[in-house]
Amino acid sequence: MSKRVVITGTGMVTPLGNNTKSTWEGLLTGKSGLDYIKNFDVSGFKSRVGGEIKDFASRHLQKKYGIDEIIERIPEYGHLLAAADEAMQDAGIPCGGDEMLSMGSGGTNVLPFVENAQLLKRYTSLSRSDTDSFVRQTQSAYRDFLFLARENNRPAFLLNRLLGLSAVPKDIHVACATGTQVVAAGYDLIMAGRSSRVICCTVQPLNLWEFIAFYLLDTQGEYDGPPAGTSRPFDRKRNGFVMAEGSAALILEDMELATRRKAPHVYAEVAGYGITSDAYRLTDPHPEATHSAEAMRLALKHSGVEAADVDYINAHGTSTVENDRLETKAIKDVFGRMSYDLCINATKSMTGHMLVTSGLVETVVTALSLHEGRMHPTINLEEPDDECDLKYLAGDRAVEAPIQTAMTNSFGFGGHNISMVLKKIA
Repeated sequence: MSKRVVITGTGMVTPLGNNTKSTWEGLLTGKSGLDYIKNFDVSGFKSRVGGEIKDFASRHLQKKYGIDEIIERIPEYGHLLAAADEAMQDAGIPCGGDEMLSMGSGGTNVLPFVENAQLLKRYTSLSRSDTDSFVRQTQSAYRDFLFLARENNRPAFLLNRLLGLSAVPKDIHVACATGTQVVAAGYDLIMAGRSSRVICCTVQPLNLWEFIAFYLLDTQGEYDGPPAGTSRPFDRKRNGFVMAEGSAALILEDMELATRRKAPHVYAEVAGYGITSDAYRLTDPHPEATHSAEAMRLALKHSGVEAADVDYINAHGTSTVENDRLETKAIKDVFGRMSYDLCINATKSMTGHMLVTSGLVETVVTALSLHEGRMHPTINLEEPDDECDLKYLAGDRAVEAPIQTAMTNSFGFGGHNISMVLKKIA
């Protein structure tokens, strides 16, 4: 029997809720997780809306894993651990062992803006003879935090240690395509026989440094109405994405292992994927959508699926003018006339853009849609763009349909494109 890779556990911490259930229910009911940013001062910016984690409590994690200061100082590590812990519980697997970790992180471990400025001012005013004193005082004040803040792979190191995983984690950084490529990497590890189970995780904070960087790129959306209306994928009035934070996790397993151990849930099968690179510009997609379309074609080929078999696409759907238009063009190029019959939705209309975490959240959402036969709406789609004329499931209520095969797209800065095909478990 050929090897099959399935999803057996999920965990999410998003602007819609601090677990999979609340996030999924929020999506199905057309609820927005966006509001004015409260965790740092954005009063001087035109864009003031974001997707922040709300009412997150880490006490149970501190008790279970014996940690406190790191999570208190770096909240996103708490989000990451919560998502991973939920996914493992959902899959019914114990903590620790030889499972492999496939991990992506973005913008983590950043000292608050004011603290950075204070440290810089203090350091540059020191004479050479005072340097040792400065180092000792800083190490005393920040301890593990400074160590964790030095490298992008620190979230993977921390999670591997806390979960007691003995295998070296696979750490991935490809901008907004990261979350889906984390799943692709886990799929490859299982298909190659290097692991029978992979824990796939991502973490993305929302902090002032990240906010300023994307503000300078002029990518953030503005809207005259309530904050919930700012993210408007495929709508004529869309003018940019809304930054958000979040973490997600899913458990991938060899189907044979999941069946043998009688896994409590088998949500969907990961059938295959396609990855391409635009090799065009850092922040702009290729103007002909050539390589994003090719990623979809490769995903179909790798999965052994015909275009006519696909029922549903969870779109990248960022709410930026060019991305939404070009994703629509790519879908039309791949699916032709059939593209008008596809059910398509945009999770970011409610969560905002969680950057590296978005693709993993959207993979979980696609799996849940297949499992339950329900697809969430795309909110704020009130005036469709003439060039965005497909069936994007506009409204504020879920659509029920017996979908069997789905695709999810993630296209990131740097021209990173990935499309993944998931199938319903028969």
